[in-house]
Amino acid sequence: LVREARRLLLASGRLDLIRLCWKVIAMALSAPTSTLLEEAEATEFRLCDQLDDPVTRATFVANCCKQLMLYLIEDRLEDARFLWRRSTQIRETSPQLQAAWSVGKCLWNRNSIPEALRLLTTSPWDDQLMSFAERAAQCIRQRELIIIGQVYLTVPLATVAQQLVLSDQAVLDICRQCDWTFDAASSMIHPKPLVKQETDSDGLEQLNHLTSIVMHLTT
Repeated sequence: LVREARRLLLASGRLDLIRLCWKVIAMALSAPTSTLLEEAEATEFRLCDQLDDPVTRATFVANCCKQLMLYLIEDRLEDARFLWRRSTQIRETSPQLQAAWSVGKCLWNRNSIPEALRLLTTSPWDDQLMSFAERAAQCIRQRELIIIGQVYLTVPLATVAQQLVLSDQAVLDICRQCDWTFDAASSMIHPKPLVKQETDSDGLEQLNHLTSIVMHLTT
């Protein structure tokens, strides 16, 4: 599955296929997140018809907030949208759920990636959601770096900094870690693909390495 995703990623310049390939690869890499999501989905199903009890309702709301954020982490935007649609009983009274879906709406519109990152890094998340918001921001930046490496031969430093909502210096640090070159005279970055056509284990190692870069430089 991972080999097929990588083949499509390298063979296509289409952003929709690149994002699809990322989803397949991310699913292979994120078993712990997938486990949390399975548990959240099971909890939603178990509690959805018990909302008259205040304690159960509070548990249900907290679970839906976490579940929506996990969908964003895994780039499962359709599932996030369906969760929002079926949460009519609780969403008007949950600012955290509203904030999480505001991020989802930005991701749904590809032109709003920077706004999604700003919301993730500046919204007043509660203690439960803070770590999920940080992880979501890391995953979004990671996916954007993969797309930039695949699509661009050259790209302005300012464009990458704006897209990732990072300082110029943070982007230059990422470039160095990713083995991308930077022309100071023109302020242009020369990216290269971050997922190469090698063995499955090599590809997974590259993605894990990219994850560690983004986590280190944005925390």
